[in-house]
Order: sequence, then C-alpha cells, then structure tokens
Amino acid sequence: MKNYIQKYLVYCEIEKGLAPLTIKSYRINLRHFENFLIQNKLENLLPNNLTEDIIWRFRIYLSEKNLAKSSINYYLIAVRNLLKYLSEKDIKCLLPEKVKLAKKIEQKEIKILSIEEVQKLLEVINTNTQQGLRDRAIIQTFLDTGIRLSELVNLDIFKIENEQKETETFIKGKGRKIRTIYFSKNSTDTILQYLFTRTDNCPALFITKHRGKIERIGTRTIQTMIDKYASKAGLSNITPHSLRRFFAINLLKNGANLRIAQLLLGHSSSTTTEIYTKYTNIELKEAHEKYNKLFR
Repeated sequence: MKNYIQKYLVYCEIEKGLAPLTIKSYRINLRHFENFLIQNKLENLLPNNLTEDIIWRFRIYLSEKNLAKSSINYYLIAVRNLLKYLSEKDIKCLLPEKVKLAKKIEQKEIKILSIEEVQKLLEVINTNTQQGLRDRAIIQTFLDTGIRLSELVNLDIFKIENEQKETETFIKGKGRKIRTIYFSKNSTDTILQYLFTRTDNCPALFITKHRGKIERIGTRTIQTMIDKYASKAGLSNITPHSLRRFFAINLLKNGANLRIAQLLLGHSSSTTTEIYTKYTNIELKEAHEKYNKLFR
C-alpha cells in the first residue's frame, strides 16, 4: 500500500493541484494508516486485499488513541479518497463507499464575530511601527477579501494604481484556480503605508524576519499574531478562518447571491457556500421575533 499512497500524494499535487497544506494533511493521515498496517503485519497488503474488516480495525486503532469522532473521520476520508483514486486508475480495491464515517460528530462552538469585535481587534494594533502596519494590513486583507490563510501567505506585491480607489489582484487559490480578490480603499492605503516602510527586495507582500533574514511570512506567525491582538482586545478563539467567515456572512447579509459569494470565496461548489447562509438565517429569525413582539 505504501507505493500506492505515495503515487496518490503525487497525483494530488501534480494532477489535482491541491494546496500544500491539504497534501500535508493527507500525508499525515495516511501515515497513520501505514503505521496501522505495519503494526498488524499488513504492510505488504495489496489494494484488492483490503477489506471492510481491516477498515473497521483501523477505526478501533484510531479510537484507542482517544481521538474525537471528527478527527477519526478525517483519517477515514483520506483512506476513502485513496480508494477513489485507485478506482479511477482501474486498480482493483475495496469500494470507497465501504469506508463508513462516524455519523454523529461533536458539534464545535463556532465563533461568529460581530462588527464591534472586529473593530476592537483593529483598534488594538499600533500602526506607528512597520510590524503594526503589516499586521493591520493582514487582518484587513482577510476582512476585505475572504482570502484563505494559505492564499494570503503566498501573496506577492502587486501594483496599486491609486490608494483612493478599490484595488484588485489575481490569486491562485485552492486547486490552482485563478480568481480575483478586491481590497477596499482603507486596506489599499494600509498596504501602501506598510510597503513604503520596506527597503528589502523580497517579492512577498507580507514578510517577517527569522534569524536576521527577511522571508515570506508563515501561517503559524499569522495565527500567533492574531492570538496576540485578540487577547489585547479581550477576545478569544479567533482564527484566520473566523475572519474569512465574517467576510462570507456579511457578504450574504448585504445582498450578495450565492454564486457571487462562491466566486469571491473560491469555493468549487455552492454547497460549501450555503453553509454560511445558516448564520444569516439565524439573524433573520431573531429580527423577525423582535418585530413580532411589537404586537404582543
């Protein structure tokens, strides 16, 4: 199976064009599957010898590690996607649909940011320093564009014609799909201020200094930075995805249809975008209930 797993990961990178972080996640999940096979002396197993019973034993193996059901499902999804790949390549194997996922997933509390919380987050950033300008520009970019974290760290410096106008640029998103993102006047102005303070030749839009060397900012640095400002603002559980979610929800609340939101967010399917309508519907229901109270 090890050789087939390696071929599948190459396929994900070359043919499917998946994001590096997605491929890394699949590699980690499938490594657990490899370890399970080795522990059970099944390392020489061929795809056509994989059975439902072996998959069930893999689930037990994961459960014994005290993983949440949602985490176990990620491992099983990786195996199922591997089987889909093998089927597409006409390699005899267990049917992908035979890999059953846990039906009940623990519901995580999802942080929905309010406009007031976003304002607090921005207000605690000291823009009198280069780092402060950079950090504010990063957060404003999330809020303005709904960009993914992996996409943001890969942004290069782009041409800004006029800081008094909205700016747009192209990015290569998930699956290597090209889409346009748009920056407000405020974000454009902050980005320009930040760029004016730089004297380096690095092409990356957002940079950091590591061991005295200028380099492209990393995902962990951004999350640490957001944690720092969230703490200063008295907020918690804020991630880059919280900011992307804020963009999506407010986009829909302010009249964008699902197709427009899908294109701006870079979703391959409108089904993914529809998830965000749940939160706009909650607000509509609350507003309707307040209205009804007027007649009680």
